[in-house]
Amino acid sequence: MPRDTKLANPAPLGLIGFALTTFVIGLIESGWLTSESAIHTLIPLAMAYGGTIQLFAGLLAFRTGNTFETTGFCTYGAYWWWWGLTELFAANGVLDPSATANGVVLVGFGVITTYLWFSTFNLNWALWFVFLTLALTFYFVGFGTWLGLSWGNVVGGYLAMVTSLAAAYTSFAEVTNWTFADSKVPLGGTPFGESSSSNASTSD
Repeated sequence: MPRDTKLANPAPLGLIGFALTTFVIGLIESGWLTSESAIHTLIPLAMAYGGTIQLFAGLLAFRTGNTFETTGFCTYGAYWWWWGLTELFAANGVLDPSATANGVVLVGFGVITTYLWFSTFNLNWALWFVFLTLALTFYFVGFGTWLGLSWGNVVGGYLAMVTSLAAAYTSFAEVTNWTFADSKVPLGGTPFGESSSSNASTSD
């Protein structure tokens, strides 16, 4: 029987919303999807599944008292809304965004991801790996966009796909482990700290 929990853990929902949109943008950045229509497909996906779903997950995590999940999911939900609106407005001539400024913003998200990554030291190896590869993704794509280094975007695209697969695995593990009320799918132990069940609901 599934675990008898009063509140559902919102993390698997936020993680899988993040995973799909990140995988698609990874395909675009790495050059596997090259047509302009690929961007047009990703914009609504990013705003609906990547953006809105993660914002919901973050607000639901607030209800459970999880500061880490609230900060992370709301941050990346807002990121996808920023990305979607930027692409949408640019495509319709409403805005003319600067590549340099976009790169600076992406690097900024890399810095935010790095500081969140340090919190995963007290969670589990799966999340530790997700946030490490995500930070590297932002740095490569950010500096690639900022400095006009196309290879940086390509490397970042492949890292994005790795990140998305790791996030999808973590989501799968959390849902499966809850359903079976047992740790059927491993997430790894606490990397470098003592896990606390009060602030690390994503650890089981």
